[in-house]
Amino acid sequence: FISYFMNRQKHIFALWAVYSGVAVLLISGAINFSGALASININVLGIFLGTMILSSLFIFSGVPAYLASTLVDKSSSVCMAMLLVCGLSGFISSFTENVATILIVAPIALEIARAINIKPVPLLIGVALSANLQGTATMIGDSPSIILAMQSGMNFNDFFWMKGHPGIFFAVELGAIGAFFVLWLF
Repeated sequence: FISYFMNRQKHIFALWAVYSGVAVLLISGAINFSGALASININVLGIFLGTMILSSLFIFSGVPAYLASTLVDKSSSVCMAMLLVCGLSGFISSFTENVATILIVAPIALEIARAINIKPVPLLIGVALSANLQGTATMIGDSPSIILAMQSGMNFNDFFWMKGHPGIFFAVELGAIGAFFVLWLF
């Protein structure tokens, strides 16, 4: 009961903070109501909605528990199981929005933590970092990337190869190699 009440209070506080911020912007004249409505990007909201629906169906299907048991059985060590989950998170995040990736992979990480009896927080941090890093590699993996592409007229392939030069994808992959090495060390 206390946990439910505390979570409810956090949600109420978050809503209060958001609406207060909107009120300050409107009252101060920083933006008018029609300008605020015009700045809402329906494409980004649609991607969020679609991936949230898919991730909830994925969780409901029981596949995370199956993947967790498969990863634990196939892994030679706890470290390898953790790196495989982080790699899975990065791979999925290259093709879906990274917040939805966390919703998809977090249940797998929690099942693995439960199966090998470790604290889930380091694993969840690794999953979140992997998803966030790889999400910037492609146009659809991260909201700022979507907005950048739409405003500048970029297409999906421009993140890989732009004006005859390697795009941001390759720089992100170099960073990912370094990040996985750091995760392996920890």
